[in-house]
Amino acid sequence: NMSETSFPAAEMAALRVTTDSKRPRNSQYCSRWSLSGGGLQCMPTRPTHFVAVRLLSREIQRTVQQLQQWFIAKDPRFEQCFVPLKRLHLSLLLTSIAEDRLEDAHRAFTEASCRIRDFLDNEPLKLLASAAGHFGGRVLFARVRSDPPELLEAAHHLLCRSFMRHGFPVLDDTGQAWLAEGEEPRPFSAHASFLKVSKAVMRARTDSERMSLRYLKLSD
Repeated sequence: NMSETSFPAAEMAALRVTTDSKRPRNSQYCSRWSLSGGGLQCMPTRPTHFVAVRLLSREIQRTVQQLQQWFIAKDPRFEQCFVPLKRLHLSLLLTSIAEDRLEDAHRAFTEASCRIRDFLDNEPLKLLASAAGHFGGRVLFARVRSDPPELLEAAHHLLCRSFMRHGFPVLDDTGQAWLAEGEEPRPFSAHASFLKVSKAVMRARTDSERMSLRYLKLSD
């Protein structure tokens, strides 16, 4: 387990609607159709954008770096899987935004930011990284919570409601399904990924290197 680390996070104004360049920005394929107030709506196959808090604390970056070095000692191939420390972030929302709706997305974000600032009474959001976990042995992450715990979940819920109110789909906390119209967000379990085997597989230069990395897996 990681020793508990606390730091003041950036204010909500520092959040960004961020494009993940590894995913298609506007997929034409619909995984399912949903009947909404505006008629039949195409539900996207995967998210294209996310809203996140960048983790800039030197203390938490040192803690993550120590964990990364521990994995290198176990297997040097893990070094290719690391998320750069300057890119550490905590995702608060996953959505899908078409090119022609980016301005609408920024309006949804701005409205949510104002509501979050009011909820926090303009105080900094303090985050704690207290443990590590993994997804299927392929992604290692730090578990993150706020102090008090309900503040981070409230920020997540306010973002979800704002984007849904503006007609954007929101991926639920399981990462497996889009929230239905009017559906409340599930309890939020925050995490910050800092090691991804898939990233190394994608960057592999040869088939043999790719196969070697494909079978690389984290152990409990």
